[in-house]
Amino acid sequence: MHTNLTASARLAFLLLPLLVEAPAAQRSIDGSWEMTAYESAASVGQASGLLTFASDRFSLVYTMDAPGGQTSGRAHAGKFRLSEDTMTLDVDWTLEYVSGKGQAQRGGNIRRTVKTTMEGDRLTLTFDNGSVQRFHRVR
Repeated sequence: MHTNLTASARLAFLLLPLLVEAPAAQRSIDGSWEMTAYESAASVGQASGLLTFASDRFSLVYTMDAPGGQTSGRAHAGKFRLSEDTMTLDVDWTLEYVSGKGQAQRGGNIRRTVKTTMEGDRLTLTFDNGSVQRFHRVR
């Protein structure tokens, strides 16, 4: 079957997927990521957690070994934007249990920009303070 499409119609047909789909970088990060390492000056032991991206939202829950055999934990959630190798996190809320003390904080003006490296099913977030969080895709 042969159809007569004008040049502009053919061009519109070819560009349509670019106009209606989310950016490829955004789609590729959506899903769940298991924390495999947390490296920072304050790290004293093993960390484990789960980072989830869906549309423009994120949530992160993780625990870390603390001195004296205690476990500390944190949770963050909010919106994110991914632009090439940089992710901007706008944190809506934070919960933490560190050194035997709990604290909840509603975000609002908490913004973090992190260097983002994604290689296949591996994700690395490098923060301005030198902390590095490493993840492996689970879904």
